[in-house]
Amino acid sequence: MYMNISPDAERLCSRLLALPLKCHALKRCTFGRETCFASAIALWLVNQRARAANRLLRLVPSQLKAGEQKQKVCLSIQTSFALVFMEQNHSLGHLTRICSARALARGNRSAEIIIPYNYHTHTSFCDGNNTLEEMTLAAIAAGLKVIGFSGHGYTSYDDCYCMSRANTAAYFTEIDRLREAYRGKITILRGIEQDFGSDEPTDAYDYVIGSVHATFAPAADGSGDNFHGFDRSRFYYIDWTVDRILEAIRDDFAGDPYAFIEHYYKTVGMLPEVTGCHIIAHFDLITKFNEKEPWFDEAHPRYRAAVCRALDQIFASWQESRGSSRAGSAPIFEINTGAISRGWRTTPYPAPWILQEIRARGGQVMINSDSHAADTITCAFADAVKLAQDCGFHQVKIITESGFADHSLEPSQSGR
Repeated sequence: MYMNISPDAERLCSRLLALPLKCHALKRCTFGRETCFASAIALWLVNQRARAANRLLRLVPSQLKAGEQKQKVCLSIQTSFALVFMEQNHSLGHLTRICSARALARGNRSAEIIIPYNYHTHTSFCDGNNTLEEMTLAAIAAGLKVIGFSGHGYTSYDDCYCMSRANTAAYFTEIDRLREAYRGKITILRGIEQDFGSDEPTDAYDYVIGSVHATFAPAADGSGDNFHGFDRSRFYYIDWTVDRILEAIRDDFAGDPYAFIEHYYKTVGMLPEVTGCHIIAHFDLITKFNEKEPWFDEAHPRYRAAVCRALDQIFASWQESRGSSRAGSAPIFEINTGAISRGWRTTPYPAPWILQEIRARGGQVMINSDSHAADTITCAFADAVKLAQDCGFHQVKIITESGFADHSLEPSQSGR
């Protein structure tokens, strides 16, 4: 029997078939509803091609699982609706084909591009959905001049989301290959997102983004994994779930959410000295869930005091940090749209009042999407530009092959 799909899906498939195809190989499938949608499209496309060849393949969803059937379709769909098919029958092509539905990608409408640069992106080398090459092609299609990759650096305390050491070497090799393959079309930079808990070397990267995704319990003398006064064997994720946060507050912070928040911002304040970063990532990541699942008051005096202490600590330590020698005399904070693309927030990080505090201290900003998929390369960049302008910034920092530079937010100099 055939799998029925909706008229909307069929129209999408028709548009996909009209797009250029590129040979490609992909190592894994995604999960959940995307896979279900992909299965429907895969069956429709394969059967369409089979009809054209007068050979009807009566495929069912179970035949999409690699190794279960002789006639199988190896499929992966990324959030960008990139489809990969490997058709066994030679009359159907037997090639892996990728269709990039970039025209349908809601985050990559090039008409909205004001900042043709993005330095915070993730790929299948860590916790991203797409390969480096797929992300590069999406960046070119979106009109970017520079794409910077920033895989999560290896962390010994938890390696489920980051690049392994072996993967890091392959990451270097693949970026070098892509630089040559797409030279003249786009500039590709090799970055790293160095989490607070990582002590991996970063000298070989074009830039370093410093971040805090987990904070750690204070280290007790002679016990645990002491890292700058923190015990890495006991960590609390900031951006996993609200339940995890509340569990940490209950178990280790006497039920006081603001004590946990103060602990988080103490860690953020140490980023320049610990990671040597050039850019501070999603400064107020701790607010990720607060719009949909509020668990603290962002106007509370203790919250605002913790933010300001962290900012003061970053500015005070910046001149002595490794990052200042290349990034400039003032720290760079990214305006990050990642939580918008993943449905958690309607506005970028950080909050407007925090950006105003950054500006009052003489800080600099950079616009990044923290993209984990090809269709979010430039997600909400127009919103990020407006936020920067509303908070009094007239330029943002960019990175080129020559190093860090300023990019005007004035329309006549927007790079379009």
